[in-house]
Amino acid sequence: MWNQLQDTENADVANSSGSGIIKGFRKYKSFIYILLIILVVFGLFISYYELNDKQVDFELDCNDLNEKCMSYKYPEFKPHRLRIVDVNTENNNIFLRSSVPLFNGIFSEDLLRKHIKTLLENSNINYDDNMPLYIISFLRNDSKEGCCYTSQRCYVKDANIVNYVILGHSEDPYDVDKKTLEKELVSLNWDTDKLLERVDDLKNKFNSMKNTIFIVHCRRGRDRTGEFVAAYRMISKKIDFDTVVKSNEEIGKGIAPLNPKPFLNSLAGNRVIIKLKWGMEYKGNLKSFDAYMNIRLTNAEEWIHGEYKGTLGEIFLRCNNILYIREDNETEKAQKEENVEK
Repeated sequence: MWNQLQDTENADVANSSGSGIIKGFRKYKSFIYILLIILVVFGLFISYYELNDKQVDFELDCNDLNEKCMSYKYPEFKPHRLRIVDVNTENNNIFLRSSVPLFNGIFSEDLLRKHIKTLLENSNINYDDNMPLYIISFLRNDSKEGCCYTSQRCYVKDANIVNYVILGHSEDPYDVDKKTLEKELVSLNWDTDKLLERVDDLKNKFNSMKNTIFIVHCRRGRDRTGEFVAAYRMISKKIDFDTVVKSNEEIGKGIAPLNPKPFLNSLAGNRVIIKLKWGMEYKGNLKSFDAYMNIRLTNAEEWIHGEYKGTLGEIFLRCNNILYIREDNETEKAQKEENVEK
């Protein structure tokens, strides 16, 4: 038969429970203390790396440039690493990549603009001093790059500068088997630098802002800048991985870009062969090209894998789709032989 517990019985149970808890605490006291110590150490460890890896604009003391940075060896701006990445003709925006824009240790917008003007004019692109500079810098305010970071921040005049931390990834994609590589890329486990988010943000600005020169740079204009530009070209322009890596390696080797304007001028009116990135070839007379090196052919023929597909007449080919262009010596030679026979 059910017997309702009396208050005295409840008191006994409570007392026994209380003494049990105390005994349990004494028994596991050492373990609990060790666990608490581990948690505190772990918390400090996480806080340390969170503070060091977090993108922060530290308080800058420009006096350090004349004190702590006096013996610092500044990197110099490298003109051959100033390259055009993309052009938005509708909004008149230009996207450039560069090495650190320091001149004798000083960030100079005026000197940077002179080099930009030369690059754009050689590429037959209009330049205007009134175009604002939007600079994405990968410099970090640390012991290695702090003086560069501070110089850029202290000597800036009108440019808009934002800083991103680019750390890269420890694994070489060429050392990873294809299945694992595809899995990691799909899962975005390797997107440790938030490249997708940052490239998307730049792309939105590039397509919405107007009359702006966008520049990305790190210290040497090769590794971190190369990673960001490669991501941009692969995402926005659908260019394959091997092509963007090869392009970046050429910059690292110091191979200067060829100005195509004189070369194309020499081919004007001549018979040429243009091969696109996906294999098609077009043979025709070079009628004209514009400021962005887009090409117009007349009497054009389409060839795919060496097989003639037909005559197209006058066609327009965009520069970013062209793999190479060369003079059609074979057709000219055949025409000369035909004239001799006649």
